[in-house]
Amino acid sequence: MMIWPLLAPLDLLVNLLAFPLAPLVALLTSASGVSPCWAWPWLTPDNPIDGDAGHISRWASLVGKWPEVGIYCRRVAWLWRNRGYGFSVRVTGRTCSGPSSFVGDRAVSDNPFHAGACRVRNGGLWELYVVRPIFGRFYIRLRLGWKIPLTRDACTDTVALCTHISIQYKQ
Repeated sequence: MMIWPLLAPLDLLVNLLAFPLAPLVALLTSASGVSPCWAWPWLTPDNPIDGDAGHISRWASLVGKWPEVGIYCRRVAWLWRNRGYGFSVRVTGRTCSGPSSFVGDRAVSDNPFHAGACRVRNGGLWELYVVRPIFGRFYIRLRLGWKIPLTRDACTDTVALCTHISIQYKQ
């Protein structure tokens, strides 16, 4: 519990570095998707630099019209969407250790949208996840701690540290 305030600023710095570095990482990545070895903090360990299936389909029309530009833009967008994810899992991430305890609404989510708040604890790890409408179709999304799964009663996964606060538009 006490380590998060020490890790969060470092994690946030790596996340912010994704904005200037993602275009460079995407530019230096080969056509087959092999990125420079130094880029691991900004890559996603569970997906290639081109993104998951949903991300690839969202960019299909641009890639179809202008393949090289489309692939480059898709890769930059993926790295910006998952800022510093490799670092957040491999360096500041931690492993859950069994049953989790929940206080609040476990259905809270921004996708699909479900306003609410939930606090989770698992061993020495914790998470606060809040999704609240603020005006019109805008909402605030706050996710601090570690990304402990809300859909499972127990967790033994390695979970990423999260420092996410944003205002988003509900489609």
